[in-house]
Amino acid sequence: MIIISGSKFRLKIYLLILAFAFVAPFLVKSLFANVDEVVVNSPCYIALIIDDFGNKSHGTQEFLDLEIKYTAAVMPGLLFTKDDCEKLISKNKEIILHMPMEPHYGKKSWLGEKALTSDLSDEKIKKNIIESLKDIRYAIGMNNHMGSKIMENKHVLDIVFKVANENKLIFVDSVTTSKSKAREIAEKYNVKFFKRDIFIDANSVYQVEKNLKKAIKTALSKKYCIAIGHVGPAGGKTTAIAIKNICEKFKNTPLRFITITELAELF
Repeated sequence: MIIISGSKFRLKIYLLILAFAFVAPFLVKSLFANVDEVVVNSPCYIALIIDDFGNKSHGTQEFLDLEIKYTAAVMPGLLFTKDDCEKLISKNKEIILHMPMEPHYGKKSWLGEKALTSDLSDEKIKKNIIESLKDIRYAIGMNNHMGSKIMENKHVLDIVFKVANENKLIFVDSVTTSKSKAREIAEKYNVKFFKRDIFIDANSVYQVEKNLKKAIKTALSKKYCIAIGHVGPAGGKTTAIAIKNICEKFKNTPLRFITITELAELF
């Protein structure tokens, strides 16, 4: 038995607090239960790009084992560049060149010897791109690894897109800077151009799944979404597991995972 001393007013307040404490959890659950739920009842597409292949990084095997379509972005000049390429091709995965480019902040040593930096001559920039394409001979396109500084540099991008045009490559802007000049130069050289909508990596499978649901919502809004994940510590197994879970959840819906080439054919 609860004994309350004091006035009837205090008793009412106490009872109200007690009632709220009991009901509040159910109210919160009701309000937020479906906040992350997505209903797919019309055709939409996710073009999934997985960056940073070429170093036999954390999660590489898990991504190789994924049965869905995606485009693998492979870095040039690394110890396992060619090995990863061969394994990806054996699994019928599409490949693009993940071209290292100079960022505003960060060490050049993070980029590798074939990176595009603003201190290189025009000839060296072109040579690095062409050698990288030879290194990844299956590449049907290109996207930028880092590169916030280069993606704002019209002069360097002019060389990049001229080579892209000559090799009939698709270009995907990873959007590492809001000041990217890539679309403008792509149009100049008539290069098929797309840009990333969302990065999906996170520290937990649950959060990656939430990010993928955001990607699905974007796809429902504009018919498609370009989502980028990574092998390695930034994503790896966590991202691969989350993708597998989402694929299973939406397997009986009009949602489709496609390659960048298929995206270019559709849009």
